[in-house]
Amino acid sequence: MNTFFTADQHFFHKNIIDLCQRPFSGPDKMNKTIIDNYNSVVGKDDVVYFLGDVCWAEDQQKIKKVIERLNGRKILILGNHDLLKPFAYIYCGFESVHTSLDIGEYVLAHDPAVATMDTKRQWITGHVHQLYKKVNNVINVGVDVWDFYPVSLETIKAEFGNKEIPAGLYCYTYVDNKQVTCPYWSLQHDKPYMENGYCSFLNKGDWEDSNSLLWDRCKECSINTEEENENTI
Repeated sequence: MNTFFTADQHFFHKNIIDLCQRPFSGPDKMNKTIIDNYNSVVGKDDVVYFLGDVCWAEDQQKIKKVIERLNGRKILILGNHDLLKPFAYIYCGFESVHTSLDIGEYVLAHDPAVATMDTKRQWITGHVHQLYKKVNNVINVGVDVWDFYPVSLETIKAEFGNKEIPAGLYCYTYVDNKQVTCPYWSLQHDKPYMENGYCSFLNKGDWEDSNSLLWDRCKECSINTEEENENTI
């Protein structure tokens, strides 16, 4: 069983395409893409937390038909555009419905403004669409900043636990005389190729800002040795 988080699908909402500059010709194409992307990564036994604003509709049957097409056990955190009564969403296919939810390591809510109530906790939210992906102790799992895919728990942990770092010489090694990217380093989807990303090996504080070579900044990275880095272009 895997766990995913997602928000702000706005199924059936024609105007959201222009408002958020979504790359779709109309709501039907948008709905299909989001559903197909979702089902490509979510299995029938997975758990998915929806952080609000699922459907721009008040017709229960219309909402139910969409939710039934989505894999997994679905839990809804109500957003400002989820206008039905909570039990109506149970009828539509959600396992449970909440205004917010503390799942131990993280607190789930639709609007990130509530995160200011407890800045020591890590919050998963939606609502802000393409405004940002992560700010301080808040991650936005809205589809607009995640290529219209749900976000895995593993990705959430990486976003919270690892510091953004530039790609450097330590991010490469050689396999069969071919230069390859270190498997612990990955790109951010919203950054240019090979510019910035996250290292899943390094923790916060394991690298330093410096004018030295980038691999010198890593205090704990032992994936690539100094000799290997000297041979890396």
